[in-house]
Amino acid sequence: MLIAIQPPPAGLPADIKAHLWLRAEYFFSRSDAKSRCWLWLLREDGRLAAMNVDARHHGNDHLLPALLRNHDQQLQADDAGDDGLGQLQPLPHAPVVPLPRWAVSWGHPIQRQIRAFAEQLDTTVLASLGELEEVGGFWGSVGNYNRLIGLGVLQRQRRLQALREFWPLLAPLLLDDGQRPEMFTDYYHDNARFPRESQLAGAENVCRAIDENQNLVKALATHYRISRALVRSPICRHPWQQPTELRKMLRLIDAIPAHARPHSLAALEKWDSPLQQLLTMVPAGRWPLIAKVFSDGWSKTWAATQTAPETLSNQLRDSRDFLRAALEQEPLPDALFHLQVEELCLAWLLRRGLSSLLQASARWHAQPLQRILPEPDDGSELPFPALFTHFEHEGRQARELLSEAELVAEGEHMQHCVGGYWQECNNEAGRIVHLDLPDGESATAYYGLSGVDSDGVHFQLEELRGIGNARVSQAMQAWAEQVAKHIQAGERSRARQQVLQATQTYRQSQYGKEVRHIRALDQRSRQELQQVIAWCLAHTHAEASPPNQVLHTAIAGTGYHQAATLLPQLRVGDALQLVREPKNPHDANAIRLDWQGYTLGYVPRRENQRLSRELDAGAAFQARLEYVDEEHPTYPHLEFSVCRLMPE
Repeated sequence: MLIAIQPPPAGLPADIKAHLWLRAEYFFSRSDAKSRCWLWLLREDGRLAAMNVDARHHGNDHLLPALLRNHDQQLQADDAGDDGLGQLQPLPHAPVVPLPRWAVSWGHPIQRQIRAFAEQLDTTVLASLGELEEVGGFWGSVGNYNRLIGLGVLQRQRRLQALREFWPLLAPLLLDDGQRPEMFTDYYHDNARFPRESQLAGAENVCRAIDENQNLVKALATHYRISRALVRSPICRHPWQQPTELRKMLRLIDAIPAHARPHSLAALEKWDSPLQQLLTMVPAGRWPLIAKVFSDGWSKTWAATQTAPETLSNQLRDSRDFLRAALEQEPLPDALFHLQVEELCLAWLLRRGLSSLLQASARWHAQPLQRILPEPDDGSELPFPALFTHFEHEGRQARELLSEAELVAEGEHMQHCVGGYWQECNNEAGRIVHLDLPDGESATAYYGLSGVDSDGVHFQLEELRGIGNARVSQAMQAWAEQVAKHIQAGERSRARQQVLQATQTYRQSQYGKEVRHIRALDQRSRQELQQVIAWCLAHTHAEASPPNQVLHTAIAGTGYHQAATLLPQLRVGDALQLVREPKNPHDANAIRLDWQGYTLGYVPRRENQRLSRELDAGAAFQARLEYVDEEHPTYPHLEFSVCRLMPE
């Protein structure tokens, strides 16, 4: 007997065109999901709403007006108030059409209800979003569907056509890549309540070029600060798996000579993994210099290593240990006392090339280990202060591991190598934290010291792994980032300072006490290292600061002012205004940094005392932007310099 699909019952709100209830059993087998059910609503204007609600409401259509109202309020505010409906989670990153688990057959009544629901959606928009997923990521979300369906017909047609033509460049601007469907909560982004719209910030000219049928190639080239030739090239005209830092990647490719850069998507993707690894090994602000490594040709440079791409990534990762050993074993000139591993890596690549670095690393790894015995231990034990000990929020747990035994137990339980991190935690002020979600997922996080400035000691999330080093869910990633914010909260500034002090004390007390195993550099590598050091010295002198420069550092407080919204308009070399604030309630030496009348941030407290005195005395200075990092829009990294104006 055929089961007819019933239309929405009479009495539904006028703005609801269709709806679909789904119980947890159609998605999940885990027991904790049974207390929830899912609801999709199609509004009369074509927009969708998806939500996770209490299972006791399943099938109660008379609650639809209240549920929809609660849903919309939560998308506009942190708290929708207590209306007796229990916890409700808007799901802008849920699929446009729900996809039950495979055990539900095609002819199952719920499948037929889903198909009937889907038939009322815009098939062109659905197909366009689905085509994007052929390459990777998750684009067919409720939020993306609503972004497109909310446009006028002509405007939507033009944007879909532009997406098909320039997918790698436009998809991050017009849509939200959630990586995976989110069916429990909207914790995928930093702001848990709002669908992300920040990707449109600064892209107004691109959207205008699409909507008004203007020169889109020019608009994209201006937005990404790349050449029009690269915009027109095949690698920007066909879908490809995008790197995390797309703008930097595009500018790197654009900096490679035209004859040497990758001219096909296949050539780019073949070596994408080793390139991503290579870029993590050099200073972030000097990515474009890597282009010189490929002056002989993109494919030719990689092929010269005589290593498969998947193996090459690991070899590059191993070369970091070689570079670290080089800095430890070879005395440096005084002018290079500050040289870091990333800077040495870049210098080696530019002076001797990629193949030379890999060969030197391979020779070093082939050297026998030499055992260095420790000095006698005095038996003293040092404190291991906590950052926060334990943190719980909405059923999610975070527990700080504060002893070597706890780390060993964590390593055994989670089946990874964290049990051997005790020395690193002591030496580097790192902290290991065990994380749990209500759905049973567990992970281990490493929070490392990221810097010390006038605002205090800073920690950040550096590593996050599930059982057996598996990748974690987006919900776990969001929880780990929330824990990082908890660690960085103002009330824990004293705890962060104590952790740093304990690390410094530990280093002093333990110097020379641990059993060390080292590999000595071979003679050839030492000779090559001397060439690289000489190259560094030459370029250090060549790139010396102007004689009248008094300061070059990062702008403080960019996340609390207008830097994020102005980011797409900022350019290296832009003039900045130094504005004294002697009545600033937090710092009488405060110096504000303005750009065209807008505040970007402040001169760091540790740098402003002498400069403020001279400004108050009438000295003349000139400030300008030196570096703009667009890949972290919430807290942009901006560097500036201040030069003394010499009298004519």
